[in-house]
Amino acid sequence: MSERIAEVLDGTNPAGRGLGYEKTLMYGQYSRQLGDFAKLEGLKQAEKRRLKEEKARKKELQGYQGKLAKTAGYIWRHSFAKLGEDWVFLALLGVIMAILSFLMDKGIMMCNKARIWLYSDLTEHPLAQYAAWVSLPVCLILFSAGFAHLVAPQSIGSGIPEMKTILRGVALKEYLTFKTIVAKVIGLTATLGSGMPLGKEGPFVHIASIAATLLSKLVTGFQGIYENESRTTEMLGAAAAVGVGSCFAAPVGGVLFSIEVTTVYFAVRNYWRGFFAAVCGATIFRLLSVWFDGADTVTALFKTDFTMDFPFDPQELFVFAIIGVIAGFAGALYVWMHRQYVMFMRKSKTLNNFLQKNRFLYPGIVAWMVASISFPLGTGQFIAGDLTTHQQVVSLFSNFTWTKDNLTVEEQDIVNHWITPYSGVWVSLTGFVLFTFFFSIICSTIPVPSGIFIPVFKIGAGLGRIVGELMHTIFPLGMRYGGKIAQIIPGGYATAGAAAFSGSVTHTISVSVIVFEMTGQITHIIPIMIAVLTSNAIAALLQPSVYDSIILIKKLPYLPDLLPSSSGMYTVYVEDFMVRGVKYIFRTMTYEQLYTVLKDNKNLHSFPIVDNPDSMVLLGSIQRMHLIQLIDKQIGKETRLQVVAERRREAQKQREEEEKRQAEDRQRRPSRFQVVPVSSENQLNVERASYTPGTISQPKKSILKKTNSFTFKNFAPFSSTSPSATPYTTVTGAGESKMRQAFEAIFRKSYQLQDVNNEGDTILDIDGKPQIVPSSPTGKKVQLPKERICDMSPEDQKKWESEQLQAPVDFSRCHIDPAPFQLVERTSLLKVHSIFSMVGVNHAYVTAIGRLVGVVGLKELRKAIEDVNSGNIPPHVDLHTNGISVNDVKDPETEVDANTALVSKAQIRIKLLQLWNTVRQEKYGTEVSPNHIVKSKLYRVQIFLTLFVPLLQIIRFMKLYRVQIFLTLFVPLLQIIRFILQGTVINDKAIHGYMILNLVLTVLAYPYSLLVINKERKYLLPSVPTRGHGLVLLLFWSMAFIAENLLLINLGKKSWWFQLKDLSDQIEMMLFILRYISCLFLFVLGLKAPGIMQTVDYFSLNDSSNNITSQQPNDNQSTWKNAWKKMPGGRVINLYVPLYSKYIVDSISRPPIYFQWELVLIYVGLKFLQGGGTGGMGFLNNLRTYLWIKIQQYTTREIEVELFRHLHSLLHSLSLRWHLSRKTGEVLRVMDRGTDSINNLLNYILH
Repeated sequence: MSERIAEVLDGTNPAGRGLGYEKTLMYGQYSRQLGDFAKLEGLKQAEKRRLKEEKARKKELQGYQGKLAKTAGYIWRHSFAKLGEDWVFLALLGVIMAILSFLMDKGIMMCNKARIWLYSDLTEHPLAQYAAWVSLPVCLILFSAGFAHLVAPQSIGSGIPEMKTILRGVALKEYLTFKTIVAKVIGLTATLGSGMPLGKEGPFVHIASIAATLLSKLVTGFQGIYENESRTTEMLGAAAAVGVGSCFAAPVGGVLFSIEVTTVYFAVRNYWRGFFAAVCGATIFRLLSVWFDGADTVTALFKTDFTMDFPFDPQELFVFAIIGVIAGFAGALYVWMHRQYVMFMRKSKTLNNFLQKNRFLYPGIVAWMVASISFPLGTGQFIAGDLTTHQQVVSLFSNFTWTKDNLTVEEQDIVNHWITPYSGVWVSLTGFVLFTFFFSIICSTIPVPSGIFIPVFKIGAGLGRIVGELMHTIFPLGMRYGGKIAQIIPGGYATAGAAAFSGSVTHTISVSVIVFEMTGQITHIIPIMIAVLTSNAIAALLQPSVYDSIILIKKLPYLPDLLPSSSGMYTVYVEDFMVRGVKYIFRTMTYEQLYTVLKDNKNLHSFPIVDNPDSMVLLGSIQRMHLIQLIDKQIGKETRLQVVAERRREAQKQREEEEKRQAEDRQRRPSRFQVVPVSSENQLNVERASYTPGTISQPKKSILKKTNSFTFKNFAPFSSTSPSATPYTTVTGAGESKMRQAFEAIFRKSYQLQDVNNEGDTILDIDGKPQIVPSSPTGKKVQLPKERICDMSPEDQKKWESEQLQAPVDFSRCHIDPAPFQLVERTSLLKVHSIFSMVGVNHAYVTAIGRLVGVVGLKELRKAIEDVNSGNIPPHVDLHTNGISVNDVKDPETEVDANTALVSKAQIRIKLLQLWNTVRQEKYGTEVSPNHIVKSKLYRVQIFLTLFVPLLQIIRFMKLYRVQIFLTLFVPLLQIIRFILQGTVINDKAIHGYMILNLVLTVLAYPYSLLVINKERKYLLPSVPTRGHGLVLLLFWSMAFIAENLLLINLGKKSWWFQLKDLSDQIEMMLFILRYISCLFLFVLGLKAPGIMQTVDYFSLNDSSNNITSQQPNDNQSTWKNAWKKMPGGRVINLYVPLYSKYIVDSISRPPIYFQWELVLIYVGLKFLQGGGTGGMGFLNNLRTYLWIKIQQYTTREIEVELFRHLHSLLHSLSLRWHLSRKTGEVLRVMDRGTDSINNLLNYILH
């Protein structure tokens, strides 16, 4: 310090030049005061140190960063951050996942090639071949199981169920860590390399999510935006799309699949993130194949070459729909068997304990069984066991028929894997489907990373291939349409089957898009969509998706979906399942009470705050962390030390005042001419020496006499007492004493010191505040005595804390959420489920007129949903909202058991008719009292037509067996059976297989629909439709009516019965007309639903009010009925106008040319009804528009009634402030806009 001061004084230091040093002839002079400069320099040093401390504090909060992280942060901020963080992040994520996918595929291919090479190289030793074929899969499976268990058990399984739970907001421990991705990647490569019937799609979604999480943490180190939890969720959603896109090179299907599988409600703002990342991943994945695998260009994963001109005949759409039906039932069976197998393994405690102790036994046995069955010299030759998964799918999608005779060399090479000297392709395809079906279920329970999408994809492809080969066998020359023959493409049926079965298992529609991208063609887009939609509709009615089933098996904290048939979703309210004993805090509580609440409820993360325990008016919510900080501010160490310092300052101040008062009493002001004797001269010298500087090497200049704002080294402290008067104290002596006291006051501040740092020396004043003094430029550190920290004794501290805890809590010192999520008591279960799913909250407070009455969390909501789905409605729930008295309802348990047994018998007897599964209706429906069953004559007509249509089908089947005798006599049913037997024996014409299939389905389906009609008559539907029967009956009658309309395609052809040349054509025409009219009437009566009690609404305003919707005017109902008749008419006309236009052109352009006036008249009539020209809508369209006016009026009325009912039900829960500040005009404008939007949407859909 002394050197720096000397340099400053001499002007050699830049700071000295800041004093305005000027050289003169002898000594030089300064133009600025040293005191002013010292003050300014001290402020600068204090500001520099404050900035340095703030930077160090931020660095401590951010954690340690190595040199690599700092370098990466610098590069990021000066390069990619300027381009846009999200774009670079998503592109980097896609590239990383593409590289991982490619490397894993290479590893899997190397394992498969090694297995095939060992098998091929040991052809002379069958036993060695078997050992080589079996040993490698077993070793790989054991390695995968052991590695996953040791490194990260969370990597076992698919990962999609866990990702659904994580995206819901639940934190699963160590599911998104680095060791999990290591175990997942290595374990999945070993699992798929073993050849087990497993996939990689689900695990790859998990891997992509982990990569996104780790990348977010890396970016968080130098970009704070990714610390936000919402941004992390958005990146996880994009990672799911990247996982599917990088796995199958299907970016569009990957995005849609990730949305359907992982989320309930999707934020549209994340759409572009998923697409961009998936496109980056899929592009790099295919480019890597071009760069390293020798591919010619970027192509589809399973490239196909289907015919583009006539890929399928319109009549084949019915067959594709049948594929969807079969896939729907098979997919539901697959999910059910998977769940039952897992539950069976869990229920057997002895087996479960044994397998847990011998962890490698079960994987080894399963791997040995699968490898032994797929051994090519054994049973593997019947299931194409010598092919890899990729080769199996490519061969199933091949564009040629395996059963034809003239095969090319390439085609024969493919078929050789599917035929044996003992069997043909039928046995191999059936064995392949059954083997993959059962053993994929068994293998999915092995504790290794594995997926389930690829196995079900192969099962569907095999089913579709069987149907395609069967169609080619029935129609070897193809199907004729419009004078041209369309060849049967079995590969198209295979793609439809793969999409349908995988869609039914996963409950997704986007698999159709994945199939389009994987095959590279969209020629079969309509058949595949029909198959996928049909299979999804059937599977959704029977079983949950495989991912939801795994969630139920693992009991993950995920909200299940409400079944559409669950009537309890409207009658069960949040007050029925909420927690009433809420732990709360109130505004006037003390710190001691707050401390007790926090101590007794350590598992709660937030607490509601109310006005007082009597009123319980909810004011807000406070997080536990903020409450702990509030208590720490009251009795923490920092506060305690401040109190101690304040007490010391007060004691010091009192002591100084006392000393000053005593000094004034002892000291008498000396007279101007008074001489005071002194004891000796030596005493004065000793007294002066006690406060004389020890060593001062620099002579004092004149500027030093004005101020002393810095500290000299080796300066002894002064005494705090004033020097006594001396005998020689005169006017001059008194002045020297005052100056000496001033110096004492200045240098007394240097008594307490802290350590010296680089920036300067720190001096603590008497209040403990730091004062900055410039240090020497040499940077040397001198260890000075630290300040002694004084604290309370344990007894004083306990007493002081007790006093502080008695004070009322000052909640203004912490953050309060003034608007926590809350529900009213009468909020239905459906609304609670929707709100929790959309908003993503974990709990909500329940209020009644602003009073806190309970709280509901995910646990309570999930339990309520499970009870409602299983039919266990609380006994106190009133069914008045259903329009049924409680006395008319039977015991729920007895009802469920009886109906379940009845439906089980029906399912056993009729396996093909599970589409109309009445389990849900009988199990969850409410039995109607006989007094409430509506009597209707149309109901009897409906029953008669339901029985009459299969009778017509029987007659049609008998038309080749002297059916004229049956139509003439119309004998009883016994006579019909006798004539069937007689016609079977007598007739010599061939009976085709489709005739038998059609007869069997018709005879079984219509009586079964009669059973469903009877159930709907006696049981109130769980979810009553707006009009007509339930979805099952309407779907059946619609398909039956569509099937009859398909026959009109052959109108005017030779196969049509237009000319009526013989009796057979006349009978066929008559039967067609009767069937068409009967099916049309059944379809119309299905919409009318005679004899079925219609309950339009489940809600009611209150327990004593009537249903508003029961007072509907008849003109609205008739308007809808009339409009419904016009809409299908317009659709039919739009279909037949171009057809008849084609017929007319063909009649005058192809020889022999002649004018067909009947076609022209029909075309003119259709054109009149359709309309044409600019603005011409046609008769039916104009009439439909006119009728639509009343439908719009009806829609407006319904919305107004719903709004009124909503306000009425919530009126008691709205505050007075809302009533005073409500804006009725704004509400009406919003209602008008909503009504117009709904009307326009319905108009566009139906018109």
